[in-house]
Amino acid sequence: MSLDKTNNKMLVTKSNELIEASYKLTTNEQRIILMLAAKVQPEDQEFKRYRIQVSEFVKIIDLKSKGVHNDIQEIIKGLMKKTFGIRKEKSILYLPWLASAEYFVGQGYMELEFSPKLKPYLLQLKERFTTYRLHNVMQLRSVYSIRIYELLKQYAQIGSRLFELDDLKFVLGIEKNEYQKYGHFKAKVLKVAQKELQEKTDIAFDFEEIKNGRKVAKLNFIIRKNGKSDSLETSFIEDEPGLIARLREFGLTEIQIDHIVKNYDESYILENLEIVEKDYKAGKVKNLTGYTYTALEQDFRKDKAPIEKKYEQKDKKHNNGVPDHILEQKEKQKELDNHEETLQEESYEEKIKRRDELLVALGEK
Repeated sequence: MSLDKTNNKMLVTKSNELIEASYKLTTNEQRIILMLAAKVQPEDQEFKRYRIQVSEFVKIIDLKSKGVHNDIQEIIKGLMKKTFGIRKEKSILYLPWLASAEYFVGQGYMELEFSPKLKPYLLQLKERFTTYRLHNVMQLRSVYSIRIYELLKQYAQIGSRLFELDDLKFVLGIEKNEYQKYGHFKAKVLKVAQKELQEKTDIAFDFEEIKNGRKVAKLNFIIRKNGKSDSLETSFIEDEPGLIARLREFGLTEIQIDHIVKNYDESYILENLEIVEKDYKAGKVKNLTGYTYTALEQDFRKDKAPIEKKYEQKDKKHNNGVPDHILEQKEKQKELDNHEETLQEESYEEKIKRRDELLVALGEK
């Protein structure tokens, strides 16, 4: 498989906390971190020493072959010194990116390992995470375009994201003495990112300036699907790495995926995902994740096979992963409620009649 195809298939999955962390890396430092993140597998329990081929890296960035080995060594040395900040309720947690970085001279590869402190933000993510294809960001040239892509991709299904201007600058790692005039920030950061995302990624955006007096205080980003580079166009290419990875492409959480895989067979899932894909490309879908989950639970196929769900009985107890005993309790409560409503609707005469019938049955009348 070519490096281009490999790059097209690689996925980056980050917790939303990490996406919203405050940091500033060079463009090539970000690219290495993203390639490293794409090598982390969903089943990994611990970080490994992940190998990146120099040829793999050079092919997708703008480094010149002459002196490239020295350039990459300088990049990873710089990364070893870099930290980032995650904003907590009453504090900012600063963490290092890497635990180790080893460059193998003359062998054409390097091995990098994430800091173990990053485990909650990259490993075994069950909720509040964002996944996208690596190739969408590797060709972006601006350090801010990569960050803005991630921040907007996180809200792509919602369609908009509102930022306080100062908060956005903080997340992007912009110092107080940089881009002090909004006009400079707009021209050098926003407009550059807008142009790059439109030309090279699966999303594009417009933005509204919200003023407080005469100053721009907030920015409302309107996020839209970019027809030039549709992320789902590459979701169904051959050699996709497994059914779970495919489900993850539609934004389903790990809990939802676990429920779907346990309760439905593969052909049922794939046929419904194909329907979702067609509707998505036709512009019929606003909330891709919700639409996908509904399709899998309700079966959007027109011609349904006899029984393709593992548990498809008339008295099916599963409902969106709710345990059987909870459903049974709800059914019993519903019956009691209906019974009480019936009693309340009875006339006085009917109640007397029911009482007399009960007394006769008990032999007391």
